[in-house]
Amino acid sequence: HGWILFQSENLESVDKLLSTDNARVGFEGDHGKFGLDQAFRPFAEHSVYWDAVATVQKGERGLFNVDSRYEPTLDLADQTFLGFAPVRFTERPGGPARILGGIVFADRSRLILSAEIRQFNALFAVVAVAMVLVSGVIYLLCRGIMQPVRELTQAVDDSLARPDLREISLPDTDRETTHLRLAVNRLIMSLKTQHNELRLKDEFLKSVRQREKVALEFDVRGEDEHEKFVDILGLSPAMKALKNQIVKAAAVDADVLVIGETGTGKELTANAIHHQSMRRTGPFVSINCGSLDENLLMDTLFGHVKGAFTEAKNDRKGAFLAADGGTLFLDEIGTASPRVQLALLRALSSRVIQPLGCDMEIPFNTRIIAATNADLEGSVRDGSFREDLLYRLKVITIHTPALRNRPIDIPLLANYFLNEASAAMNKAGLGFSRGALEKLKDSPWPGNVRELKNCITRAVAMAEEQVIQAEDLVFEMQPGDLPLEFRRERPAGLGPAAPQAAGETLNARQRAALPRIRERGRISRADYEALAGGVAPRTAQADLQDLVARGFLRKEGKGPATRYVPA
Repeated sequence: HGWILFQSENLESVDKLLSTDNARVGFEGDHGKFGLDQAFRPFAEHSVYWDAVATVQKGERGLFNVDSRYEPTLDLADQTFLGFAPVRFTERPGGPARILGGIVFADRSRLILSAEIRQFNALFAVVAVAMVLVSGVIYLLCRGIMQPVRELTQAVDDSLARPDLREISLPDTDRETTHLRLAVNRLIMSLKTQHNELRLKDEFLKSVRQREKVALEFDVRGEDEHEKFVDILGLSPAMKALKNQIVKAAAVDADVLVIGETGTGKELTANAIHHQSMRRTGPFVSINCGSLDENLLMDTLFGHVKGAFTEAKNDRKGAFLAADGGTLFLDEIGTASPRVQLALLRALSSRVIQPLGCDMEIPFNTRIIAATNADLEGSVRDGSFREDLLYRLKVITIHTPALRNRPIDIPLLANYFLNEASAAMNKAGLGFSRGALEKLKDSPWPGNVRELKNCITRAVAMAEEQVIQAEDLVFEMQPGDLPLEFRRERPAGLGPAAPQAAGETLNARQRAALPRIRERGRISRADYEALAGGVAPRTAQADLQDLVARGFLRKEGKGPATRYVPA
């Protein structure tokens, strides 16, 4: 009836009396019964014990995990498990077994828990190892299976990285990857076909657009604050700066030096200064120093009196006196001989001249504007030009910009020269195609505005349609013939220029003289006059300068010592 009769003892303690001292630890109840002083029965509030007793009375065994939540009245800091089982006794063989009591095992060492934990750890280790092995097997299998797919992906990436799409070529490893590669190749071929169709359409549309007439009045219209400049055209910053310099130079009565390449409008600049100055009512006299030899230039500038030399039948004023009250323009001043330079220096210093054969010095009231396309400071350094004359001339210095440095002015100039040539040749309604205009913009124009005008005039003269196409524009010099300083890379959109033999751009005199110049190795202007059949000095000078500009010859020296050698 729930009495604890005795507890188990160690085998070594065989002489020790039976007791319940350890078994009743933590319980409260009745101690001792008749005949068994050590017996103990816990009170009814110890439910964990009485549940075990009730289970044993039913003939069942069990195991309780005892904690403070289950049995709050017990101090079970070391007691975790309570195992129990009934004790049966058979009075006779074959008779029914009767339950006399039960055995309770209290485990305060947590051996069962430790056993369960070790069993769980072992199970966890086995599962973890199995998972790692399975994962490794799956990884290796997937890597082997996906290797062809990875190779195909890499091949697709490489194909897309190239500028031109190419079909993918890989060995057949399995059916699925092969089908995928064929599908990708079909896609690539489709993309290439569409790309080529789009490219051909774009090229066709571009060619059509290039041949359309362009409305220049919309491309170049703008307001020019210098409306009084009729012959000097340009809306670029360089031209606006040039016009400002002209206005400032015209406001003072000082000598001017105009520096610029051939064809950049140096004489137009001088003329503009004259017509905006207070001398505009006086004459404007222009002298090209490079077209005259020394004696003729001296006579042209300073004049002579009757009888000064054999051919002097009458008096001649000379340019200084002819331009009295106005402006004297001296072009190509850098070609003047030392004698001419000295005479110019004396005239500019004292503002008087002495005609040939005259004993008197005559004062003049003339403004001097000189122009050159040469490096006068370099000529001063090599001794071919007087430094004091240079400083006399460059009181005001104006630089005329090259056409290649102001390409935004090309449409305006082209439209002006087109209208001018069309009116002169009675060919109204002509216009440029977009391709022709782009070709004009792309040219480096070593001859500057003069070359542009000649090119357009030639195109108008040869035009058979109302629209001038790019192929109708023939330049005086092809890109391959240009000197290095004028060459520049051609935009890809225009394609290469049509090849043309260098000799086709030269006149008959130049073509005949050039081989003989190469044989001699060096000539002067007088030599060229003889080689060209006795042409005038001015014509010979123009031909030689043209050959220098085209890169066939190279100019050495200054003044009478000037020589021309093959480039």
